[in-house]
Amino acid sequence: MTDGPAPAASVIVPTFRDPEGLALCLACLSTQTLAGDRFEILIADNNPEPMPVPPDLPPNARVIHEPAPGSYAARNAAAREARGRVLFFTDSDCRPAPDWIEAGLAALAASPGVERLGGRIEIVPAGAAWTVPEIWDRIFELRQHHYVRKGYAATANLIVTRRLFERVGPFDAGLFSSGDKEWNGRAGRAGAPIAYAGAAI
Repeated sequence: MTDGPAPAASVIVPTFRDPEGLALCLACLSTQTLAGDRFEILIADNNPEPMPVPPDLPPNARVIHEPAPGSYAARNAAAREARGRVLFFTDSDCRPAPDWIEAGLAALAASPGVERLGGRIEIVPAGAAWTVPEIWDRIFELRQHHYVRKGYAATANLIVTRRLFERVGPFDAGLFSSGDKEWNGRAGRAGAPIAYAGAAI
């Protein structure tokens, strides 16, 4: 999906040794309520050697290989190739709701002057029962509404206009954690407000 008009959105999904998670994430992205020709999917392959192309790769998806270690380096590589007017960041272990992209675009349209959003994150158990680490995460981690009140959002569900991303600059590729907080700090200092998009799950 490299010819024709720019899509409304670019979804950026870094992945590292997680083919099963990536397959589930792509399945969710394949059933979005937004038409497939209105967004592109950039899989940021962060494995040292290029991973096999995922089977049943959606027609609007492509793989960008970035061997430099770290999810932020991978996100930067994909963002450089992105054509969409809005960048939707998520991870291969996330399961975007069917209307995630549509809801995110609607939230931006409804918030003039806002160019970055933290979408809602719901923690769900991987199996039939909750594990202790999952309960911990549900209570203490990825509380996106809380993060947004503090001026940042986790890249599990971060929505940013490409214009703002280019103005603020890329993630700090030298970081292996909290790069989302560091980037949002720069965006805040640049005068870009952030809002919570509770319907973009």
